[in-house]
Amino acid sequence: MTTEKYLCVISDDFGMHPAINDGIAQAFVEGLLTDSSLMAPCPAFAGAVALAQAHHIPVGLHATFTCDWDRYHWRPLTRAPSLVTPEGWLKPLVDEAWAHADEAEGLNELRAQHRAITDAGLAVTHLGEHMGVDEGGKCEWVLSAFAREANLPHKGDWARYPAGLPHYRFDSVFSTSAYSISLTKTRAWLRSMIFALRPGYHLWLAHAAVDHPSLDEICSPDFQTVHWARAFRAIDQALLLDLEVKDWLERMGIQRVPLMDVPRI
Repeated sequence: MTTEKYLCVISDDFGMHPAINDGIAQAFVEGLLTDSSLMAPCPAFAGAVALAQAHHIPVGLHATFTCDWDRYHWRPLTRAPSLVTPEGWLKPLVDEAWAHADEAEGLNELRAQHRAITDAGLAVTHLGEHMGVDEGGKCEWVLSAFAREANLPHKGDWARYPAGLPHYRFDSVFSTSAYSISLTKTRAWLRSMIFALRPGYHLWLAHAAVDHPSLDEICSPDFQTVHWARAFRAIDQALLLDLEVKDWLERMGIQRVPLMDVPRI
């Protein structure tokens, strides 16, 4: 058992939008970010690949079976009629996406997403899911089947793992995303989390993006998750670039490490 404190800092949604891509690259080069999770079906995938290659940003497979916006959409990489709306877009919610989904189509789509990343010349460090998983359901089966097939560990933020699913072992997992639309409140909460970390491996999950007006265009102003479009991401970006947050880590003897340095099970 380690007596040291290690922190992995991952930002999800790489490839979703140019402002997200720019935020992740900035947070990795100038800030605290150690890893990212890449969405192959999304409109800004090619831009994310270019940034990952230019800056050597580690990427995982952010399994994408949903499209969560009302003004900004993406399609699966494969023909998957059970996974899409009549317009051909991926469905907006996890439960809706998997209510009538065909597991074979889902597994084939996940293989295609993985292949898109590796064909672009990037190594895949982990598997994670966009917008969550239906524990015990079809999505969990697809993710688990692919993780075993590819020997690709999950990044480590499920409350309960199916037997035999390879994953990274974290002693704690926390996320600043969606804690509050107040930077001050979220920052104070992050400080309490950092100062409470004990020896072991820990995961800080974020959703970085530069604070750009183009993010307001991906959904309606009254959309149910409108704060996920810009507000939460701008807060995460500010925290990842905050020099005092970096100082907190140093004062507490917390070493930032890439996901590949975390023990796996």
